[in-house]
Amino acid sequence: ITDGAPITFTNVYDPSDAEITLNGMIEKELVGRDFAAGDEFTFAVFPDGQSSFTDTTGALLIGKSTGKNVSFGTSVITLDRVGTYKFDVVEIEGSIPSVSYSKRIYDLVVDVEDIGGSLAYRAYFEDSAENKVTFKNYYSPDEVSHVVRGEKLLTGRRMLLGAFGFIMPKVA
Repeated sequence: ITDGAPITFTNVYDPSDAEITLNGMIEKELVGRDFAAGDEFTFAVFPDGQSSFTDTTGALLIGKSTGKNVSFGTSVITLDRVGTYKFDVVEIEGSIPSVSYSKRIYDLVVDVEDIGGSLAYRAYFEDSAENKVTFKNYYSPDEVSHVVRGEKLLTGRRMLLGAFGFIMPKVA
């Protein structure tokens, strides 16, 4: 300071990251049967316009469902800058027999702002007034056919045409 050189002060501003969670915002519906043990559904977040239903390259796998509610870890997406971010949220096609998987792409928007040195966010789905989306799958088993063969034996008298009939009731 004594030699007359200017003094330089350097300030570093580094707000804490915004850790976005989607808990309570995504649900799963299976039409045609109840959820069964071993059923598992996977969801992913892709950068806007880059989604895939089968290839998870570049995706952030965000949660699994073994029933109606999708469970996530403590944080899904971490953002470190103020701005508006857009993502595609999709269900990854699974391999449960006779289940057709949702091809729906939901548009997730995350607005991040600086509030007193911390990044705060508001996440919402563009296509949902309630800010909750449902991925719907359909269970439709293949039809099964079977030919039933049998014979009726009558002893003690002659069988008359049409004297006996057989009924096969429908079993639920």
